[in-house]
Amino acid sequence: MKNLRAGFTLVELIVVIAVLAVLAGIAIPRFVNANMAARGSKILADMNACESAINIYYVKNGDYPLNTENLVSSYMANWPKPPLGSALVKKHDNDDLMLDVQATNYAYVKPGSGSELDIRVGRVTLGGLTIEEILSASGASLTLTDVD
Repeated sequence: MKNLRAGFTLVELIVVIAVLAVLAGIAIPRFVNANMAARGSKILADMNACESAINIYYVKNGDYPLNTENLVSSYMANWPKPPLGSALVKKHDNDDLMLDVQATNYAYVKPGSGSELDIRVGRVTLGGLTIEEILSASGASLTLTDVD
């Protein structure tokens, strides 16, 4: 009598499904964190790019721009918008900081309107905080909302 196997047994199929489920359980959270880390990197890159454009404007014109329209027309393609939702950034102490971004715009703060650093350098804020203030925040999470 010949024993012909035409397919897989039920046990073999269950083992394969279990292995795939374990792999998916490991991979999916990493992809979610990668998305949030990309949003965090975009926020920091946007703020740095805006501040660089502001400082280039100052070097070329001897004064800071009055508003973002003056800046965008010559030094930037457009004024960026922050990505809404959860974002993940590495703080100065290399700890993760979870940002809940509800702010819809980056704000330009003309020098002379705040701290000593603001007096010397044109700043860009998100939710009323500069890059340094975001990266130096205490705690593991921070909510950024529009400031009037």
